Amino acid sequence: MGIETLADIDMGEDQASAFACEKLQMSAGDAVIAVSFNRAGTLLALGGANRIAKVFSTVSGEEKHHFNASASINAAIFLEPAQGAFLLVGTFAGTIEAHALNAPTGKPQAVYSQDYMVMCMSASADGLSFVTNGQQGHVVKYRFAPAIGPLSGTQAGGCGGGESASASRLPHIEPLVRVPADTGIVNGLALDALGFLLAVGGDDKIVQLWSLIDAESGAGLSLVGDPRVLA
Repeated sequence: MGIETLADIDMGEDQASAFACEKLQMSAGDAVIAVSFNRAGTLLALGGANRIAKVFSTVSGEEKHHFNASASINAAIFLEPAQGAFLLVGTFAGTIEAHALNAPTGKPQAVYSQDYMVMCMSASADGLSFVTNGQQGHVVKYRFAPAIGPLSGTQAGGCGGGESASASRLPHIEPLVRVPADTGIVNGLALDALGFLLAVGGDDKIVQLWSLIDAESGAGLSLVGDPRVLA
């Protein structure tokens, strides 16, 4: 089953009390690199070296979804726009793949290749924008446009899906802003709930805060204060 409860684990009383908060163990089948909860905390996603993303119920431990990625999974987050929930995975090969949780297929409904390895991702609360690390210390903000209406069997399947599917009805990923953080390798980033404040940390031992409020209108990017104060 891949799930192990405390009742199934042979341990002494002292050891059991030390793990009093542990409820379930989920098997990924290989080294786990990425884990993420959905907004409500009812689903847990995990992915790793075997190119497989799995979604489990945190209540029962049951595996709910199983997706195949194009390469090893380095990052995984949930996107939860009003149109439906998606699992977004970023891979070693640089692909960003959006998997609809209500789709009748294991194939992604949207794929974007940024031509460099995805190491970390973060999304706004509305699920309509997210950020990933980029080349040479850059960060890229993307717009995520979910499908209009439910996904049918002919619509699901990602880029160039079913023949009867209108391109306007399929989800798609569009780059919006490139942030020149210049932190060396970007090791961690976070996008605030509204999608307008970005935190970036990298090999240069500095954390930068960027305001993205005016960036999409073409007015430019701005650093919030002195990034070295945050180091």
